[in-house]
Amino acid sequence: MKRTMEYLAKAIQYLEKCELESPYKNVVDLEQAKTALHIVEMEHKIEEARQLHHYEDMEELKAEMERLMEKVQL
Repeated sequence: MKRTMEYLAKAIQYLEKCELESPYKNVVDLEQAKTALHIVEMEHKIEEARQLHHYEDMEELKAEMERLMEKVQL
């Protein structure tokens, strides 16, 4: 799971770089892509909290993830 989190961090850095440098930045909604990556990150944190029996943290993370999901247009 640590490797997945490192991959997500690098993906977000790449998206931010593209946002600054790409002449095609308007073609893809980079904000939605970043939000989608954050949702995946939240899913990992929720699973980790569940495994550690941190149910209160899990509920807070779920609420934050749901808020992020509302921002992403499918």
